Amino acid sequence: MDNARLERVLMRLARRYAQPLVTPGWEAPGDYPGRLPDLATALAGYDLFVTACTPPTGTDTSAAVTPWVESYVRLYDVLTRAVFPSYRQIDAYYGDYEEPPIVVIKGEATPVIMMLAGFIAPYIAARQGLASVTDFELVGLMELVLDELEAGDLPREALRQLRDEAAQQVRQLLNSPVRQLRLTAPKPALARSFDIADTGEIAAAPPLQPAPTSAPEVPELGLPAATPPPPDMLPELDALGAPPTIPEESRPFGASIPIFFESKPRGRRPPPVPDLPEDLR
Repeated sequence: MDNARLERVLMRLARRYAQPLVTPGWEAPGDYPGRLPDLATALAGYDLFVTACTPPTGTDTSAAVTPWVESYVRLYDVLTRAVFPSYRQIDAYYGDYEEPPIVVIKGEATPVIMMLAGFIAPYIAARQGLASVTDFELVGLMELVLDELEAGDLPREALRQLRDEAAQQVRQLLNSPVRQLRLTAPKPALARSFDIADTGEIAAAPPLQPAPTSAPEVPELGLPAATPPPPDMLPELDALGAPPTIPEESRPFGASIPIFFESKPRGRRPPPVPDLPEDLR
């Protein structure tokens, strides 16, 4: 990953959506004084999950990236419909028109976007390609995430189902042929629990290892059996070709990434019990 390119994308997003993150006097790549993974992670606090990947060699970029992005979108939906049901809107875009793809996922539920950036993405980048990742570890990861989201007041069975369904989506990300790049920095709780070092560098996922002869199964939780095939080409883009002829600062994203899945309904989280009137306390 070209750091100058990444810096341009991150600062363009910060200027549009996160002005407090903009470094005074920033004019060109190299002017940012901090670590780029920290800037990418901080953007999550402004509803932007920035990540990057390397599609399999010889494949069509959009055809490979769309299902990978969709797995992140499904995970976002699994978490938000249980914990923040009023904040489920989400969109996905390319960060620019170059390769390897930089992807920006913009969602209304800020805490969930922060979990994707600080927990899920660094975990995938560290563990993808390893054949030794167990269901037990994935359950532990999601319990950590749900604790961070303060989801413990959900009914026990609903919490268990939420944990397992989210773990299934993480398993799909681990099994994706698209290789995750470590762009955002791991949160301290993730680094401590799973021994994932915060190197401050942009790194690729390890190479794939042979799968075990009898891979552990993730419980079937009723997700759609198959995703409709993505289009041959993104609607606004011709094979990641030339960008539209409009000023770059007016164009915070590249092409939109189509998302093909139907969000499943789930019972809404009951509202908190209101405080008693003062005369009844």
